[in-house]
Amino acid sequence: MQRSSLSCPSRFHREFHAMPEMTFTILPAHAARAIFCALLCGMLAICPGAAMGDADAGVTVSDTLDGAALAKAAHAAVDDSEHDLDAMPFFIRPLARRSFEKRTGLSREEWREKIDTIHPGDTPAAARARWTDAVEALTKLAEDFRAAPVRAKEKMPDNVEALRVITASAASRTAAVLALRDWIRG
Repeated sequence: MQRSSLSCPSRFHREFHAMPEMTFTILPAHAARAIFCALLCGMLAICPGAAMGDADAGVTVSDTLDGAALAKAAHAAVDDSEHDLDAMPFFIRPLARRSFEKRTGLSREEWREKIDTIHPGDTPAAARARWTDAVEALTKLAEDFRAAPVRAKEKMPDNVEALRVITASAASRTAAVLALRDWIRG
């Protein structure tokens, strides 16, 4: 089968497309957000590559989504935002890094370290014990990702295509972070 010509601009999405298999436990408290995140990240078989019936493009979803899978998605969201930062002009990067850190309370490296404290088999209670302010911190990060299109529109109001890409990336990043936050919340 031929692959779909549809593509997601996000490396975050492409990473999950390439994974051979992913399992999830969708908990009732945040099932809708986890499904939305999985849809945006290409973890469900209805993502663009799988729509053409390509066995290698889609991934299987069982009903065992754990915190480690959500943490991996949130980690990928932070990595994806770092790639966007690296694409900015050299003289803008330090300002953007400081601004991100001021808005979210942590640098991207610190975010990765915090998110990496969640391990396979962890319970939400165990994650909360290791990262006591996780819910509040992840809420700040999600809000920063959610507000990215607004900030971009202020800086480049006429670049419709770039704003579309930024909006799509912001939605997938926000969903990933909120799914992790809701899992930790229990």
